[in-house]
Amino acid sequence: RVITADPTELLPAKDKRFEDQSRQQLCVRVKNLEWCKQQALSLEQDVNVLWDKELERRGIVASSAEPQDVAETEEHEQEENGPLGPLLINAQMALDHGMTTLVEYMGTKLVFFDLRDDFVARLYYPTPGSFRLSQLLVQDGGLDTILTEVSGELLAHEGFGDLLWSVLEKVLVNILSAMEWCLIGEHMGEIQRFSVANESSVITEDLVALKGYFVQKDEEGNANGLDEEIVAHKTARLELIANTLLSEETDRLMEIYFERSTPEQSDKEVVTKQNIAGVLARRPDKAAREFIKAHKKRMKGQLS
Repeated sequence: RVITADPTELLPAKDKRFEDQSRQQLCVRVKNLEWCKQQALSLEQDVNVLWDKELERRGIVASSAEPQDVAETEEHEQEENGPLGPLLINAQMALDHGMTTLVEYMGTKLVFFDLRDDFVARLYYPTPGSFRLSQLLVQDGGLDTILTEVSGELLAHEGFGDLLWSVLEKVLVNILSAMEWCLIGEHMGEIQRFSVANESSVITEDLVALKGYFVQKDEEGNANGLDEEIVAHKTARLELIANTLLSEETDRLMEIYFERSTPEQSDKEVVTKQNIAGVLARRPDKAAREFIKAHKKRMKGQLS
């Protein structure tokens, strides 16, 4: 493996189309969608109030009609009232989908594009102990500066606080994805990492730091950031990977790989052949290298 002093030099050139999308512009767009959604709900409520008044008026008019005419009027009203229901439901669904998609895009772009030097190139390169996640969580660092900027944009006007929590949650999810990718995923082009079993404690400590960063507890233990249970749920998978895979010695990982109960891959399980292959591909010891070489055909598609 070739180790370079500055892995950012191995990154491809940035796409200008994404560089031209400022965070301020994205914040304005997502706020516009939220505002439109709120207006659609308000309009629906106003229409429903007016419709109820109209039904009440028709009831008064119908009271002077013949009995048969009254029955026909009530039946007609029931037919009209049913379809009225959530008048703007389709518009609300479209706005909600657009807002959710844009929030996901913002969280992904922030981690994998705006901060790609840190989260794609430097993180855990060439080993977990060489450049830790905790180094990226410092006050006034790149991540902190950008999140402060986004927070200021989304909280500049009342009514958009929930958007901020949604964006922060997506940023957290993408940071965890970057960590997992660096540790057991496919190598990122020429940026190749390696690690040994005793470095799993680095990951565990980084996850503790990550949870603290996003929960933001005060001196009294109150969370001022994301909900502690949400953060714990999001980080649980990587904690399991650190404790059950990254901490195991090479010989034991090879044994688990060949156990009949070990699945090829799974969305729910972390102990899979695919994940074990990712760990072994980063081990520098002779046993791991020979294992990868001997089983390269079987593991094709699981390794970079």
